[in-house]
Amino acid sequence: MRPRFGAVVLAVLGACRAAPLAVDPAATSAGTGLAPQGPLCWFGELQEVIERLQAGLAHLQSVAGYSARLVSHERIDGVLREPQLFDLRLRQRPFSVYLRCRAPARDAGREVLFSEEWNEGQLLVHTTGFLGALAGTLSLDPQGRLAMSDSRHPITAAGLERMAVQLIARLRAAATEAAAAAPRIGSGPARWGALELELVEIELAQQRVRIGFDPSTSVALAYALEELEGGEWRFMEEYRFEQLDWSPLWTDADFRPDCPAYGF
Repeated sequence: MRPRFGAVVLAVLGACRAAPLAVDPAATSAGTGLAPQGPLCWFGELQEVIERLQAGLAHLQSVAGYSARLVSHERIDGVLREPQLFDLRLRQRPFSVYLRCRAPARDAGREVLFSEEWNEGQLLVHTTGFLGALAGTLSLDPQGRLAMSDSRHPITAAGLERMAVQLIARLRAAATEAAAAAPRIGSGPARWGALELELVEIELAQQRVRIGFDPSTSVALAYALEELEGGEWRFMEEYRFEQLDWSPLWTDADFRPDCPAYGF
């Protein structure tokens, strides 16, 4: 079963899927652009990480919404896809999301729109070019086969708050197993893409989790997962929220297909 947190990447048709990379770059690094700024300081308490995630979650729950540049990099059905870049608008309550793809170039302009308040829980997806002209705007079940054909997570799991909630649940489950296999945990400053973060690395029995915390708010702005397969760490997914702007006060009009800024 696929995990259900992080960002969504959607395809209108199978031909829109991100192409596999020729070389897997993530044997020892957490996906793209992670550069620790020195050796990690190792400690052993998962509860400390959980408490920091909770502190960041408290900050997020005080925020109405935000915009960001989202970097998503995923392994889907065993194949590592190209990193993807999105413009993101998100309103916390009622939960609403707008995504516009910027890269790779063949998918640039694709738009996804979802709001709990309308369209009976269905998302809208619109792409450009010939396929966009052929298919038009599609209304899809967020967890249906087509909507999930090129993503590890549904759009209903998008955003920083829901990522933090799922990370807390994962680490709490790991804490109950720690007596049998104590996790190895380290932290230190790091540059992750365009972000200057406090990196926490957690090595569990079968998983390695990396979380990048904003030093001032404790919000988890980046996350990556590797899984142990055949004695080697295999990169699975990474999500990074850059260029965050906490100031937007989004309204219903910002999450409707007739918004003048969108191409639906």
